[in-house]
Amino acid sequence: MARASELGGGAIRFERIYDASIEDVWALWTTKEGLEEWFAPEGMHVEVSVLELR
Repeated sequence: MARASELGGGAIRFERIYDASIEDVWALWTTKEGLEEWFAPEGMHVEVSVLELR
């Protein structure tokens, strides 16, 4: 179950627990291929054209 708590200044923080290692989740959220896999449900395709992590 996801929980969200307001931090102030218009920011929202979401917390989730995944049955995966930190390294696996990091790879999914910080690579083009990972994000395309994460956000595309089975049978769908998502294409990331630009990825700028700061």
